[in-house]
This record gives sequence, structure tokens and C-alpha cells, in this order.
Amino acid sequence: MNVMIDAAASHENSKFMSTTKRDLISTIFFFLLSGAPVSLFGSDELLERPRQSLVQLGARLFNDKRLSADGSISCASCHIPDKAFTDGLPVAKGINSQLGTRNTPSLINVKTAKTLFWDGRRDTLEAQAQDPFVNPREHGFAQHAQAVEAVRRDADYGAAFQKSFGVTPDAISIDH
Repeated sequence: MNVMIDAAASHENSKFMSTTKRDLISTIFFFLLSGAPVSLFGSDELLERPRQSLVQLGARLFNDKRLSADGSISCASCHIPDKAFTDGLPVAKGINSQLGTRNTPSLINVKTAKTLFWDGRRDTLEAQAQDPFVNPREHGFAQHAQAVEAVRRDADYGAAFQKSFGVTPDAISIDH
């Protein structure tokens, strides 16, 4: 679940941007992200997989509100393309309209970042992408397994993970 955004899905913060423009921006951003060095994905095998399937899967995950405990937010709720993949707020707003402790960092050039989060506590995008799911003020799950289970229950995700990672739904993990 480290590959995320749905270029074709709309979210509440994109009402001022046409679907075509949002799709283009999101697709370009995640296409570039999917072409990151091996350290981003963890293996040479993933670099050989069709990039488009990773982009499409990432696009869908990024906008899926089912990946929050109350079904109200997605990654795209705070990382808005027309706001440089931030939300423009002084501090982020997560589930139940809870305020975070910091503002949302931009995702522009994130694949080249040496450290992630404002305090630099993660050094890979894979590690960073897991934290918001179990932050009680962001996505609000108690455990990563809850987010993974939401993905496993969706047949379309199963097919997309099979195509992108070569895994069956029961093998999908937070490390994907």
C-alpha cells in the first residue's frame, strides 16, 4: 500500500480543477514517482513490472476513503494536486475533523527526499506511507491490518495487486 493516488477518481478538494487537468497532473506525478530508484520499491523485480499498473493502483489507493477508520478521508484529502499536493491549511485535518500537529508537506519531488515528515523520522517513502494509517488524527486505524483488510476485500484491488506485484489478495500486506 506504498503506491498511492487515483488519477481518475475525484475528491472533494478538486472541485475547482477540471477532471482532465486533475487526471493529467495526478498521472504525471505518480508516473514519475513510480519510476523512482529501486530503493523506493525495494526490488528490481518491481521495476520490471508495467509502470502503468503501478500508477493506476497507486492512483486508486491514494484517493480511497475506505482507507480511513471512519471512511471520511483519503491521502488525497490532504495532498491536493492544485495546492502543490498540500492542503493549504495551517495544520492538517484528519478523521472526525481532528486537527493534526503540523501542516501537510508537499509531495512534489518526494522521491528524491532523504528524510520524510517534518521531523525527518522516516528515511524511505515506504516507511513514511505507513504512518498516517495508524495515526489517530489522520486515517485513525488502530492497526495496519485494518487498512490491509479493506484492500483485500475489494476484488478489483486483488486483480490490481496481482498485476502490479504478482501477489494474491491474501498475500497483500502493508509493505506493498
